[in-house]
Amino acid sequence: MVKKSPTKRCGNGSNTMAKAAIIDIGTNTFHLLLVDYTRQSYTVLHREKQVVKLGKGGMQNQRIEQDAVTRALQALHLFAEICQSQSIERIDAFATSAVRSASNGKAFIALVKKETGIVIEQISGTREAELIYKGIRSFVPLGKEVSLLIDIGGGSTEFIIGNKDSSLWSKSFNLGVARMKETLPSTDPISPEDYKEIKQELSEALTPLWSAIAKWKPKSLIGSSGTFESLLKMLWKQLGKEPDLTQPNIFSTDEFSALHKKLVASTLEERLKLPGLAPMRAEYIVYGSILIETVLDHTRYSQITYSDHALKEGFLAELTQIE
Repeated sequence: MVKKSPTKRCGNGSNTMAKAAIIDIGTNTFHLLLVDYTRQSYTVLHREKQVVKLGKGGMQNQRIEQDAVTRALQALHLFAEICQSQSIERIDAFATSAVRSASNGKAFIALVKKETGIVIEQISGTREAELIYKGIRSFVPLGKEVSLLIDIGGGSTEFIIGNKDSSLWSKSFNLGVARMKETLPSTDPISPEDYKEIKQELSEALTPLWSAIAKWKPKSLIGSSGTFESLLKMLWKQLGKEPDLTQPNIFSTDEFSALHKKLVASTLEERLKLPGLAPMRAEYIVYGSILIETVLDHTRYSQITYSDHALKEGFLAELTQIE
């Protein structure tokens, strides 16, 4: 893949290939991306992900629990071994919501460095949104028209309003699916009373977003990361097919609404049997779906575009100057 742009110089400033690893330390899942890159080009060598659930049990008291630390170290030891086996020359690791909101987040970062040699950068919600915007922009052809970009994570959800030229507005909300499951009503299936309460709390929490939408009037909706990917895969499975994730995928909001009703009415046991839904997503998908529905309550989009690129690819765009 080669793209050209007259953007700022950064990363590997020559045409010599170098090997880099990008690690996204998410609240639920850790992702590893290995690439060979030069200035303005890259080749993906390997992708790896580990379900860690770093935020599990600690969202309410703002701590990373010891069993989560153990799982994290196991995953990062594996990532370090893969990097060593591939002779990786640089590793950039980013910690997001679970770490930045934890009182022992700095201690966790220090322990990871001591145990694995991986140096983690704890990034702000603003920086996370910036990388997500760049990642989506590198994958979805944005135009002059303004779009609403949403990345639903485990600990936070980032909303960005922008076009191909720039991000006009962005904000990170502590509304990730794992955090919502631990802090909002959690009946199974969601009772009508709890459903109403969750919708009301989300609508109030997203007040700054409604103001930004009113100001910028985004014309299209683009979603990235686990919730949107799961919805896409479930919809395609209903047709007996698999989506091609090497390109943007579109599904209608009518298709989403029909699937959303099914998810809200289902138990965890029923969701675990749904084709296209990964088991680790089954306990969280309802909250992500309710969040999307809340956004659609305040907008009039007829379709949703799924982007397979987000934070990791945003940093890769910076590294290679592909912006």
